[in-house]
Amino acid sequence: MTNSLTKTKSGWELNFAGYGLRVVSASPDMVTMLLDNGSKNYVIQIESKFKLLDLNKNEEIFELSESLARSGGLQRLDSLVPARAAVSKEGSLTLAFESGIQLVVEGSKDYEPWNITGPDDLRIISVPDFSVSVWS
Repeated sequence: MTNSLTKTKSGWELNFAGYGLRVVSASPDMVTMLLDNGSKNYVIQIESKFKLLDLNKNEEIFELSESLARSGGLQRLDSLVPARAAVSKEGSLTLAFESGIQLVVEGSKDYEPWNITGPDDLRIISVPDFSVSVWS
């Protein structure tokens, strides 16, 4: 497995310390983010609603829509510094930032809400029935 992917009791963890994050595209169907440290890149694609949690666990929900894609409201994510990503066995993704803010995408019974691709042919996909497939 990729040296930054670690199996944990509840799923997997990716260490993103030293990476920058940039929202590459936003459409009514998908948000694509690039995490880059100068030598390795990861791409996260989100195809469902997601939320941001602040330090007090206040939620801000983001529904994929034409207005979200046009508003540029996701560009503020570009200023956040990623620390790690946790992937649960139930298919949820939590991207934690150094500031304490978290981006959370829940798993789904019916579709694939998110995926991550990375170096060394790494591919992590949240698959239907609240599950995850990992290739590396």
